[in-house]
Amino acid sequence: FLSIPKNIERLRSNYLYKEHYFSRQDMYKSTYRGEQSKENRDHNTGTAMYGQGRYSTTNRKYASKYGEVRTVDYEEMPAKALSFKNVTSFELFEQELAKEHNIDKRQMYRNQDLSVIIKKMGYDGITIGPKSDMVIVSYETKMKNT
Repeated sequence: FLSIPKNIERLRSNYLYKEHYFSRQDMYKSTYRGEQSKENRDHNTGTAMYGQGRYSTTNRKYASKYGEVRTVDYEEMPAKALSFKNVTSFELFEQELAKEHNIDKRQMYRNQDLSVIIKKMGYDGITIGPKSDMVIVSYETKMKNT
């Protein structure tokens, strides 16, 4: 189990939205993914800036850059997300995490993906940005076969 870095926790409201800011019940009808092909929904699932997971957004136009836009299913979103106010907040979180654990930030993801770190903190995903323009990453990417 890992905890949120002390310097981030102490100034939590500067970096993070309140617990449960992101609610998949409230958001799933207005969250989108751009995909290359309908046959393979996992095609755009992979490692990117925020770790290995399923990426979606509340910005339909942004989603369209990745392919044909579809509305995300409820199960594709995190149940309990750690919600960062913006990219800078996320970057400061990474710096503090590295500092607190005495790891060179450049080496932080060498042995484990960000998704593993966030899951150890008790979350199954992250969100970055306000609800109107949010990037959502779910680290539980298992899909039911349909």
